[in-house]
Amino acid sequence: MQYSHKGLSKEVREGLIWSLMVLTWQAIARTIRGNQPTLVRFIDATWAPNLAQKKAETEKDSLLKGFKYVLQPYFGN
Repeated sequence: MQYSHKGLSKEVREGLIWSLMVLTWQAIARTIRGNQPTLVRFIDATWAPNLAQKKAETEKDSLLKGFKYVLQPYFGN
């Protein structure tokens, strides 16, 4: 599945971001269960496709920026 479909409405894109963030967090949580040291790296261009081309990332392009975007209202400035 390609994340950065420019044609998605804001509501659909945000729903997709939330769904993928939950799955990602579940995978990370499984690695840290039992107080095990864990190193998480997002190294595939799928997470931030413009970064490899040294272009700016937005929540429309980057899944990592999308995670930050949907979580922003729940954190302070």
